[in-house]
Amino acid sequence: ADHWAHIHKKYESTNMHHHVNIDYLSNDPDISGVYYVQIPKNAGKLVFRYNINQYKTRTYWVEPVVGNFFIFPFSLLHYVTKNLADDLRISISFNARALV
Repeated sequence: ADHWAHIHKKYESTNMHHHVNIDYLSNDPDISGVYYVQIPKNAGKLVFRYNINQYKTRTYWVEPVVGNFFIFPFSLLHYVTKNLADDLRISISFNARALV
């Protein structure tokens, strides 16, 4: 499993991305996730975007709180909006593979 922390200061965000390893597809994780350690008020939202078909997409967002833990498909597009709080937004993210 890979893991990392995000520490976002005021006005920082994460651009839309997925966790597909386009250079080595057989090394893709099975799931991705994020745990929220510190979320001040107005710290932004976690946003997921997925295709309904080739013409239409859907966007779903959540406003995290401390202790939230989200698990999602590694290929799902996602991003985090700007932290508008004066305090830090802190989360821990990971990718994991199933043991076979």
